[in-house]
Amino acid sequence: MTSADRPLPRGRALSVAVLAGGRSSRMQSDKAFLPYGGISFIARIAAEASKVSDRVLVVIGDKEKGRFEAHLGTGVTILRDSYHLEAPIGGMLTAFEKLGDGFAAVVGCDSPLIRGEVLGLIFSCAVGHSAAVPLWDSGKVEPLCAVYEASEAREASVKAVAKGKLKCRDMIALLRDVNYVPVSRLRGLDPTLGSLANINTPADLEALQSGLPTRMLPLRAAAALPPDD
Repeated sequence: MTSADRPLPRGRALSVAVLAGGRSSRMQSDKAFLPYGGISFIARIAAEASKVSDRVLVVIGDKEKGRFEAHLGTGVTILRDSYHLEAPIGGMLTAFEKLGDGFAAVVGCDSPLIRGEVLGLIFSCAVGHSAAVPLWDSGKVEPLCAVYEASEAREASVKAVAKGKLKCRDMIALLRDVNYVPVSRLRGLDPTLGSLANINTPADLEALQSGLPTRMLPLRAAAALPPDD
């Protein structure tokens, strides 16, 4: 059985946290509610998350909760940030504290092409580790399409914030045991890696809506991990 065919681990639950609290300054419109395929980004992402989890959280910063409820309906937990850090780690920490333990996939609201099956594969790679994080050949990582053990990630996030380090990669560097998953392993389920594409600007949105091939869309490709202290 290949990694792409691997089933979800039995007896273990995966939660999914969608981060939707950002200001969308480059888009100049809330990315969570952008349309694609007849529904909003946030509704599409939640639907994909629901394929692999019955516990989906959306962390919304200090935004209007009612607007999210209108797009998500029932079955999704909507949380305001407990931390106002102007960085994804604040939403992640809010989600990790809510979940307590178990595994949590974290995705951004600007990734409308995310596939639930990809999250399931990354989950299977996380079992027995502190996290599973996709890794590019360049050494860059994908912290917002990754799966974390919530209690360990919460502790690492608290330590990173206490040091004034607010990048996701700073938290990841503090985890005990990270399984870095080559992005090539995701291609069996997502050949063009659309799950790693993020839509940040009006030009990106126009390209997505015009049907530009997924391989031409911008990939998140976060910065490389920091060197050991």
